[in-house]
Order: sequence, then C-alpha cells, then structure tokens
Amino acid sequence: IEGKGEEELIDLVGRYDLIKAAHHGSKNSTSDEFLDITSPKAAIISAPEKSVYGHPHPETIERLNAHYVDYFQTGKVGAVSVSVKDGSFKVRSYKY
Repeated sequence: IEGKGEEELIDLVGRYDLIKAAHHGSKNSTSDEFLDITSPKAAIISAPEKSVYGHPHPETIERLNAHYVDYFQTGKVGAVSVSVKDGSFKVRSYKY
C-alpha cells in the first residue's frame, strides 16, 4: 500500500516493534503519521540495492532515521529472518 491506503489504516493500527515498509519503501509509503502511531524499532524494506524505480526512496529513509527506526534493506543485507521469543525479536540477515 502507499499513501492513501496507509491513511485508511491509521485508525486501525497500534504500536508495533517491527514493520515491513510498504511498497518497497517508495516515497509515498511509511509516512511520518504512520511511524508516529506504530512507533516501530525496526523496519524491513524489500528492495534491491540499485532499484530502477529508486526504491527505497531517500525521503522514506530520512523518515525512518528521523524516527530512530533501524532498517534492513534486502538488497543490501540479503535475506532477512525474524525470530520472536519472550516478547522480543531478533532480526538476522544472510547474504551469499
């Protein structure tokens, strides 16, 4: 989803420790308002290292940084896995 879809979800979401950035981290996804409400610690961005579409967009990365959200871009870190135990999570990546 992008901007409009995210806006429609704002009233339905709560806080999440981990999110997946919408639409490969496009410019109109993962808005400040969405980040304010979800307050994630980390985000996964499914996007190649050099996307022909410019994903993730620099403005999206700036928003994540401004909200102190660690992010894992699959094109840079490789495959991403998340394990959850006792209410906390751990993100691992593997690039071959």
